[in-house]
Formats: sequence, C-alpha cells, structure tokens
Amino acid sequence: MYLNSLFVWKYPYKEFLFDLEIKNYSILTIKGYKNNKGAFLNYLCNEYSVIEIEEVNTSHIKAYLMNLKMKGLSESYINGIQKNIRSFFKFIVDQGNIAEKRNSVLGLKWMREPKVLIKTFNDDEVKRLINAFKGDFYLSMRNKLVLMLFVELGIRNL
Repeated sequence: MYLNSLFVWKYPYKEFLFDLEIKNYSILTIKGYKNNKGAFLNYLCNEYSVIEIEEVNTSHIKAYLMNLKMKGLSESYINGIQKNIRSFFKFIVDQGNIAEKRNSVLGLKWMREPKVLIKTFNDDEVKRLINAFKGDFYLSMRNKLVLMLFVELGIRNL
C-alpha cells in the first residue's frame, strides 16, 4: 500500500523538494524534510489508507502529531515537523494541486511548548564566583575578567 501512496504523492513532493533547492535550503534541511515527509506519508497510508493529497484532512494530521507525542517526542520537535507539513501543503496549494479551502493544515494549532526558565545566580553567588579567582598572575586575572564580563553582559547560564 505504501508504494501506491508514494506514487500518487511523488510528483508534487519531488517538485516541493526541487523548490527547496531553488530557495537555497541547506542539504541537511532538505534531508530533514524528506525524512519527515516519508514518515508522515507512511503513517497516512498505514493508518488511514490515504493515497491522495485531497483525502488528507486535519484530523489525520492531528492524529499523526499526537502519535509523535505519544512516542515521547518534545513539543518543539513536533512543531518542527508540523512546520514541514505546513510548508508542503502551502506549496501544493500554491501549485494549484488542491484548493485553499481544502488545505488540511489551516485548522491546526501549534503545540504549546513549555517555557524554559533559566536559573540565574543571585548577587551573593556572583560575588563568590568572582572572588574565587585570587592572585595577580595572568590566568587568574583573565578568568576573573571573563567571568565579570559574563555577569555584566547578563550571560549567567554558565
């Protein structure tokens, strides 16, 4: 079943990859698009027997993204995959392969990513770090200066 799906999707997908090359995307980015799209097409074919672009709906894409979530992938990684899917569907709409109102990604929302809070040093900890470098020899003074520069510029996630 997967081979039939690949045949139907092959033409717009090859055009899409060629378009990425024209836009001067890096080789690694194009490779990532290939891998993500292959896994997505395989999922659609195996789970829903979807073999044509027009058959894909928002619930199929949501189910695929939820499947990735259940595998333990992070929200930011899944959003990256969703970005790939969105760009492919935008491309096939722009090419006229499907109508704008049939674009399956229009109803998708981004997964909420957890906020990463960086634990910063308090004033006492900064003073202790700076005072840890004692002496007037080159390496000690250099290290103390670098640390003071980090603190002054707000680079506190050491």
